[in-house]
Amino acid sequence: MFFTNSFKYFSFSFILLNVLLLSACSEEPAPTDLETNKYYADYIAIYENYDSLGNEATLEALNSYIDKYPERNDAAVFKAYILGKMGDYAAANTLFEVVKAKDSLNVSIYEYQSAFLLFDTTQQAKTKEIIEKGLSIEDSSSALYNNVAWLNIFQKNYSEAINAAEKGIIIDPSNLYLYRTAYVAAFLANEKEIQAKYAEKLLSLKIEDPLLLNEKIQNLGTYKLLESIK
Repeated sequence: MFFTNSFKYFSFSFILLNVLLLSACSEEPAPTDLETNKYYADYIAIYENYDSLGNEATLEALNSYIDKYPERNDAAVFKAYILGKMGDYAAANTLFEVVKAKDSLNVSIYEYQSAFLLFDTTQQAKTKEIIEKGLSIEDSSSALYNNVAWLNIFQKNYSEAINAAEKGIIIDPSNLYLYRTAYVAAFLANEKEIQAKYAEKLLSLKIEDPLLLNEKIQNLGTYKLLESIK
């Protein structure tokens, strides 16, 4: 894939960690002291073995886990993520809405859901609505600014895409995906100076070879490009 693969962010691993922590602090009923260690041990075992287990086995494990702990929103969000990874966007979005009804202030839900909705060209208004709701909860979400940028790329609003990516970089310079997104937008906008700036970042941060990325943009198109790094 790329030199770095921190995007299970668009790695979702950073988001999943936040989901776990936020859910643990939510107002929903917490497990009893006797349940707590097993709850975390079971969840962490599923999460940490996801790469080796694969989507189907992880989904099966999550279903069993949710049967035991139906109140745990973190597991439901992870399940929605897996469903989206498997291409079942309708089921993923249905589950996102169910979790959102229980835990509407959990910004991670909006980050995940808008990321998957980006791939449905008929849902751009809904995608924008979800992003805006997430930003109204937490305006420092660099993942949401990355989603804003990609939505604008798909709509050929390249200047707005550059602005959104750069805002996300200011918020969180460690989100490497934003540098790639800014480069893609600058390439498509034919903004040579901005493109050169982010080409240097791609190389210095060991994110991507700009020449190879140019070929991907031209050969894959923007949707396939994003799908290749999701």
